[in-house]
Amino acid sequence: MKKSKEFVKNRFKEDLSKLESLPNEKLYFSEDPTSRHIENVKKAFSEVFEGIRTELDVVELFTIQKKNKKVNFSIVSNGLYYLCPNLLNGNCKLSNRCYGAKNERFQGVIKSRMKNYIFFAFLEYWLENDWQKYKTILYWSIDRNADKFTDVVRINQQSDFRNDAQLFIFDNMLRYVRKHHNSKTMFYSYSKSKIDFDLYIYCEPNFIVNESVIIQDQAELDRFAETKPHQENCYYLCLMSKDIQAEQFGLKPCKNDCEKCRQCSRYFKGSSNAKFTYLH
Repeated sequence: MKKSKEFVKNRFKEDLSKLESLPNEKLYFSEDPTSRHIENVKKAFSEVFEGIRTELDVVELFTIQKKNKKVNFSIVSNGLYYLCPNLLNGNCKLSNRCYGAKNERFQGVIKSRMKNYIFFAFLEYWLENDWQKYKTILYWSIDRNADKFTDVVRINQQSDFRNDAQLFIFDNMLRYVRKHHNSKTMFYSYSKSKIDFDLYIYCEPNFIVNESVIIQDQAELDRFAETKPHQENCYYLCLMSKDIQAEQFGLKPCKNDCEKCRQCSRYFKGSSNAKFTYLH
């Protein structure tokens, strides 16, 4: 456990350093609340990390949220808004408006989200250094939460994939769930990360990652419509102005109701594999 814990600890130190160096205008909250929340992030990491002594403690960190009994829909996220790789690396143009930030004014929410941040960091270490332990911890964590894997699972309601390794981990998770627990389960997500979308085509067919794209004006949308919607990827466009006309390209408007709508968790041939919403 010593080396894996050192990896996770250093990962957090690196991310915290980036977070603390960000200008506040990149963040959702004003300066004083943000300072308090960052202190809560530090506190949450210390409290969770200090309780990890064995691999079983890591297994017990894994959290999957089942929305409610009426909707066959659940969520797995791998971190916090404050530790989102796109926020920390400057890849997200909308971090100061991110809906994922809203609940992180509460200490309990930060601590809950921190558990999966730490859990997936451990898995990433073992994926590279101890394949057998990686599989054991991943599968055991899934088995303990098998009844929460609904037919549709949203990945990363807040935060994003840090790298291709995390994409690989979620793909392994889905394959195991479908084989051993729920053959109907499909995963879907949105990503602004610099993951290898050529590699993504080798993921489980029921794992849909909608590549998030910011569209500033009509000219950008026109260029996008000429090329990308006809590729094998799925896309989710955020249109920065109400004057941008999208439906003329056959793109699907977001219905803003993830618990009932399923268009982001399915692949549609042709230009309809792109969805759009206006900045909200």
